[in-house]
Amino acid sequence: MAGPNPLDLPEIRDILARLFTHQELTVCSRVSRDWYLTFAPYVWRKIKILPKDSVLSKAMTKESLRGHSDFIERLVCVGEGGEYLRDLAC
Repeated sequence: MAGPNPLDLPEIRDILARLFTHQELTVCSRVSRDWYLTFAPYVWRKIKILPKDSVLSKAMTKESLRGHSDFIERLVCVGEGGEYLRDLAC
């Protein structure tokens, strides 16, 4: 009989989160509600706003920025990102 899964412990997920890439963190945050609670702060810690026409910028809505604003520590605009932020009215 197997013991408890170490990945069920938020403390272990927290340690792993520091090693993962942004893309890996995003995937992990979609596994379950518990994993979201662990990994979302890492996903949203640093946000890079790309030029307005990029796919990533189109996915970045003002609702998603506001909904995760407690996690955002750094917001970086690349290229025409400043214009995009004005459009979002953040």
